[in-house]
Amino acid sequence: MIQDWHISFASAKYSLELDSPLVAGPNALPVKDSQAAESFGAICTPLIRNTVQSDAARFLLPTVAGYLVNEEHGSISWQTARKLYSHAEQPRRKPILATVTPSDRISAVRAAQDLSGWEQTAGILLHLYCSANPHETADIIQAIVSNTELPLLVRLPFEQPDIWLATLCSLPIAGLVVAAPPNGRLRNKEGAWEEGDLHSPALVAHYAGIIARAVGCGIPLIARADASSIGDVLTLVAAGAEAVMLEGALWTQPNLAERILSGLHAAAARAGAGNWQEFTRYLRREQPDAPDQSG
Repeated sequence: MIQDWHISFASAKYSLELDSPLVAGPNALPVKDSQAAESFGAICTPLIRNTVQSDAARFLLPTVAGYLVNEEHGSISWQTARKLYSHAEQPRRKPILATVTPSDRISAVRAAQDLSGWEQTAGILLHLYCSANPHETADIIQAIVSNTELPLLVRLPFEQPDIWLATLCSLPIAGLVVAAPPNGRLRNKEGAWEEGDLHSPALVAHYAGIIARAVGCGIPLIARADASSIGDVLTLVAAGAEAVMLEGALWTQPNLAERILSGLHAAAARAGAGNWQEFTRYLRREQPDAPDQSG
């Protein structure tokens, strides 16, 4: 049984501390304030947008190995987000990550300054636009960290991850989320084509490969890889992730986090690990740091 998780994502002043290696992602719609939330170390808000099209077609289409969901599914406006997360009238027991996607430096500054005053927000999760380029992104990230002391986590794009890693690893961010879902295309019930984010546990091995390459950055990693089982989570942690974000699988398995956490405790007990660091070293077959014998 793991007694101490102690997973940290730190900015220059504040630290996002997790008491579980599981994070509820922005599209983890069933989580909300349910009992299942207790199994998570942090909970991400839905994607906060400047404008939300109330009449936009929202869809969740099943595929052979997952789901296709459009970008508007579950996103909220800044006005709604302020009502839900800016006041601690009903204190939450879990850290909240505000999920944002500013398109330029001005909107990034505005978002950072606004979120700094939200009592319930423990960190910021930045989603990058599909059309973003590394230079523009570096400018947006610098604008955010210059205007808030909250830890900033950035979700790595799915396309060309190695090129993006070369840019992001040199920036002052507290963590990397690996990675965004790919874009998919599927016919709906009426036979019309729909485009959206493809969520599928079949991609876990692909994400594990990206994580293994991202470890060299020296930035703590969260795997967003549509894990749907304890085996998936162990694979991603063994590759180098410090925590795992759950999203798509929660749509059909609302209690998945509780079962995975129980499985992690059991696996750690079999490995003889008493805390999360010992267990991750066991999974990665790393040796503990040698004591300092200088002097």
